[in-house]
Amino acid sequence: MNMKYRTIAAVTCVGALTALAACTTDGAAADKALEVWMPTTFAAATADEEAATWRSILAPFEEEHGVEVNVTLVPWASYEEKYLTGVSSGQGPDVGYMYTEMMGDYVSNGALAPFDDHLSEETTSKMLYLDQGKVDGSQYAMPFVVGGIRLLWGNMDLLASAGIDEIPTTWDEFLDDARTLHEAGITPLYQEWGAPNRGMLNATYFPLLWQAGGEILNEEGTATAFNSDAGLAAAEFLKTLLDEDLMPADVSGLTPEEVQSAFYEGETAFFFGSDGTWADLEQTEMNAEFVPGLVGKQAGTFVASDALVMFESCADKQLCADLVAFLLGGDQMAEFHQQIVAYPPVATDEQSEPTKFTETYAESAESLHSLPIAAGGAGVYNALYENLQQMVLGQKSPQQALADAAEAGDAALAQAR
Repeated sequence: MNMKYRTIAAVTCVGALTALAACTTDGAAADKALEVWMPTTFAAATADEEAATWRSILAPFEEEHGVEVNVTLVPWASYEEKYLTGVSSGQGPDVGYMYTEMMGDYVSNGALAPFDDHLSEETTSKMLYLDQGKVDGSQYAMPFVVGGIRLLWGNMDLLASAGIDEIPTTWDEFLDDARTLHEAGITPLYQEWGAPNRGMLNATYFPLLWQAGGEILNEEGTATAFNSDAGLAAAEFLKTLLDEDLMPADVSGLTPEEVQSAFYEGETAFFFGSDGTWADLEQTEMNAEFVPGLVGKQAGTFVASDALVMFESCADKQLCADLVAFLLGGDQMAEFHQQIVAYPPVATDEQSEPTKFTETYAESAESLHSLPIAAGGAGVYNALYENLQQMVLGQKSPQQALADAAEAGDAALAQAR
């Protein structure tokens, strides 16, 4: 999960044309109503602010189609449990918001319906990230929140003190600059290998894997693909940083918060963060610059790609697909981004004010990767994380770590099928 900002210990149901008191907390559908489940909360918006925004966004659709749309806001802390319980009991939504780690199992068990036969050319032609929502060639997900691009940030004053004028853009340049910094007594890089969850791979390993020309899974999502020449090149890049003390051995115990603080306080020259890092950097006096990941064999970096999905239980799939198309419309997405969470457009028809990262997203669109959608995918990511941690601790070689992770990951994929 990539968008968990904070937890509200309640589930709020918002009917755009009805009073809040008329809503239920279990998502049970009213007559002539569509049920939509969304997370609460995004970014700085409160649950009440989100409820008001959804009422505003949905009112035109309800009026045009003569339908009531109820939005249930689900806390992140119980998000996966809410879906699992609701869908398995037949009390799930018609349309829902999912992140990629969730989707695979629901596609595999037939709970999700593809959009392919229900979306117009007008809708699909304007979408920027459709491929990230496809499974076995079918459009099971419509990217809705695409953001959190992983970037390489550099403290340009620290770099300059070591005689480095520009932030590196390639693997070789990064290693050369890291060695120069180390010789000058400056710590080049920290990473959060003491993080309590697998999400840290989105900044530490997966970008390197894609940059080396590799993939996490095969095209069918039925087997791991990272135990390859590309996967080994990525792991050995990390091992080189450790072996040459360009990344201290104590990173095995560092949390994301500790790594971020070290960079903000000028203790390290580089930081693999995201566009969200800028909000914190603006509060410092640091002269910082960024590039969208490094280039190895090719360019590539991680981006969160959470999506809207349609459930097989939806009685009127065309109406559900029409609702998704409406929500993805430029005016609706602009209001969502302005009022709830400020992320880049997912389609070409949204008119929004450019940000510091607008150009980066546009220029990097072809090299942005999200996690593949596959049943059992979470087991793959967990296995890879655990084994790479052991590599960082010096307990396994890169080859052994990848081999063991692939064996466990393949077992997880097979069990889920």
